[in-house]
Order: sequence, then structure tokens, then C-alpha cells
Amino acid sequence: MSDTVLPPLSKLIFPAYLTFIRGIKISDDDIKISQEFSNVTIDVDNLKAYKEYFNFKSQLPVTYIYIVAQRALLHLMLHKEFTIAVPGIVHISNEVQLTAQFNIDEKIEIKASIHVPVKEGSLFPKAEIIFYQKGVEVARNISNYIAKRKSPKKSSKRKENVSTFGLDSFREEWVIEKSIGKSYAQ
Repeated sequence: MSDTVLPPLSKLIFPAYLTFIRGIKISDDDIKISQEFSNVTIDVDNLKAYKEYFNFKSQLPVTYIYIVAQRALLHLMLHKEFTIAVPGIVHISNEVQLTAQFNIDEKIEIKASIHVPVKEGSLFPKAEIIFYQKGVEVARNISNYIAKRKSPKKSSKRKENVSTFGLDSFREEWVIEKSIGKSYAQ
């Protein structure tokens, strides 16, 4: 495993916001980024506060795994090869699996990857974050996203055809009482 340190989420949020400046720039090749993190630990105090806030009873709620996975994913999205602005990417599905072997007191190794197949129209990034302890997979998070790409075609301003009911011109005038809106709402 790599010695890359998994940064806290608080150090990733602002840089992720700044990716808005780059917009979406896609080449002809798929975007594939992967990275490994070692010596990741569960912050026991943070986990305790999380469990208390949401009234979770289990030792490690499955949803907490997503929070750790999000750190790895956001770290990947900040790579220069990931040429899609993070703001505007929409999360469309998430799958989290947790095994009974997960031990919150042991260090975790994480293998994280993101793949964006390049095609016309919308882009569908898929992220896989896999957690290991002592070489055994103990948790997995798979997230799917959508990123809308601007069309390369310029939008044309079409002249709108206004119907005049087949007449050269058409005019109609309505007189509505002031209280009609209030009575309609009641």
C-alpha cells in the first residue's frame, strides 16, 4: 500500500469548490484515476458524536463508511486529470457494504478509483472505494454520478410563431374582478 495520507474532509471542501473555475474539459480518453491510502484510522470521538447525533446503536453504522469514502473520492476528484468541476456533479446512486470483520480499532488501507467513460452528452463518473484491514476487504463503497456537459453547438434563437387563429391580427381583452384571485384561492 501507498504511504499517501488521506486528508480530512475539511481540507478538501474549499479546493473542491474552486474546481468550479475549470468547468468541464474532456479529451478523447476516459478519465481513470486511482490511489491507495494507508494507515487510515477511524476517529473514535468523531464516530461517537456521529452515533449520538443520529441515535445509531451499532458499533459502526454503515453510513459512517460513506463519510470516510467521501474523503478518498474527493481527493481523487482534485487530481488535475479529473477535468470535471466538482460543484455540479450530481450523486445518483450509492452502495455501501460492510462486513462483520471491520474493526474500528485497527488501521485501514483504502484503494480508491474513479472512472469516467467519455462519450457525447452527459458524463457518468463511477467511484469505487474499497477498505482493507490486514489484507482482507472489510468494506466497499460504490457511487455513481452524473455531470452534464455543455453542448458544443450554439443555441439558436428561434423566432417564435405567434398564433392569431388564422386571422391577420387577433386581439382579445379580458376584464377580471379584483377579488377573483382571492376567491379562487379559497
